[in-house]
Amino acid sequence: MYYGFNYAKKHSYPVIQNIFIGAYLLIIGFSTYGMVVIRANVDTNQYEQADNPMKLIPYLNREQYGENKLLRSVYF
Repeated sequence: MYYGFNYAKKHSYPVIQNIFIGAYLLIIGFSTYGMVVIRANVDTNQYEQADNPMKLIPYLNREQYGENKLLRSVYF
């Protein structure tokens, strides 16, 4: 990623620079999902056990918190 970006910068290819920056940000963004799986495999007691894809989906959908109605709640 670094060498490709520097090559595009040195030869002034702005479209290729944007592609490398976008790919880099995409990798950083999806690495947060990888961190959930890595921490779940450490087997800590305080962390949600999302060590396989079937347990990861409810964790990412935040199903453990339940449904909170915004407009028709008790406190509205």
